[in-house]
Amino acid sequence: MPERERAAVLVAVDRPSGPHGVMLSSLLISANRTPVPYFADILRGLGRPHDLRPIELGRLRKVEQARAFAAYQEGAEG
Repeated sequence: MPERERAAVLVAVDRPSGPHGVMLSSLLISANRTPVPYFADILRGLGRPHDLRPIELGRLRKVEQARAFAAYQEGAEG
């Protein structure tokens, strides 16, 4: 599947959570443990800041990953 289509699928998955919701797409990483090459496209599709340097994208992905883990950990506990 082309990256454009992958990004579109992930935007569709994350869109229902809203502009400040948990990004499940942040759980995906590339083979070298960096954001997938189309992570900025996902952010753009969600209306989030996306014009970031690679290191900033990596930090943002890690923050979003932590939010996703925390959200689902809370759900598992309750």
